[in-house]
Amino acid sequence: MLTHPTLDQLHALGLYGMAKAYGELDKHGDTPQLAHAEWLGLLLDREIVHRHDKRLGARLRHARLRHNAAPEDIDYRSARGLDRRLVRGSITDVTRQRKIEHQLEEWQKMDALAQLNLRAHRRP
Repeated sequence: MLTHPTLDQLHALGLYGMAKAYGELDKHGDTPQLAHAEWLGLLLDREIVHRHDKRLGARLRHARLRHNAAPEDIDYRSARGLDRRLVRGSITDVTRQRKIEHQLEEWQKMDALAQLNLRAHRRP
């Protein structure tokens, strides 16, 4: 299969995530055993992630956040009625939840790769 014209067409259509994934999958050794539907699924997933990241980056740039905030920067002396223990507990809960979500995403990625690897080795 001709790789360069396909990549050129993906770039011309603005499918940059798919083009990057296509190049990576083309270089990977186990990909010839993947079915067309699996290939397409991986390409679509990468395009969706690429577009999501691009939108998020644009939103962050547009937000013009002046500085990075940190929990240590909270001024508890002002009369806002902030309870230090409650804020710290909430921050700890959010941090714990993010770690759990990140670990879950990593497990899902590993599981998907393991399933693809099993499917590739089961084919005659």
